Amino acid sequence: MSSRPPEVEEDDGSERASVVPPADASQRRPRWLVLALLVAMVLGTSSWWDGCARLDMYRSESSQAAARIHGTIEDEAARVKAETAYVDLLDVYGATRNRTVPLASATFVLGAALLALASRGLGGRRGSRGLLVQVVSVQAVVAVATYFLTRDVRAAERTWEHACRVALQEQAFPPEWRARADKIEDFKMRLEAPLGLAFRTLSSALVVLALTRKRSRPYFDAAPAPSSPES
Repeated sequence: MSSRPPEVEEDDGSERASVVPPADASQRRPRWLVLALLVAMVLGTSSWWDGCARLDMYRSESSQAAARIHGTIEDEAARVKAETAYVDLLDVYGATRNRTVPLASATFVLGAALLALASRGLGGRRGSRGLLVQVVSVQAVVAVATYFLTRDVRAAERTWEHACRVALQEQAFPPEWRARADKIEDFKMRLEAPLGLAFRTLSSALVVLALTRKRSRPYFDAAPAPSSPES
């Protein structure tokens, strides 16, 4: 008997394609999606911090901190001016409490939720994309509402901070530097809120755009679903 080597069937590529393991989700994750999730974490941290700081204004410790600042002002007339501005600020806090406290609470809760969901999104948890889009959108709406509904609060805060800053600058800086430093600080305080709102709104829109693109959906859909305990 003649021995012939067994014929090797040519591989048409169909079987090979079927046995190649699919790339995991991390290999298919676009870099811009990672960047969007990191920006979402920054937004969540910022919202959480802003809400916490706003709620802290209504605690007694904030009045004690203001009293310590007033105690460092040596000029009596300047100190009285700063204390009067702070009393006016407390009146504004009391008059706007029904607006500011719910907005601050919503900002705090949404920030914590956004931070947690963005962390889950980086891990590729299934179902996190839809929730993340909703939370990012809602926190942006709350940020816009807070900006327009708390103008009087920001104005009172600027008045008090300006009185304290001018008094402390007179103690620390020579006369030729006071006017320049005061202009710089006023410029920063006036632009801080609108620039912060513009950054938050634009960043939120870009995060939502990144999460709703077609190329981002397979990454989240390919993630394994949370395992349930066997019955």
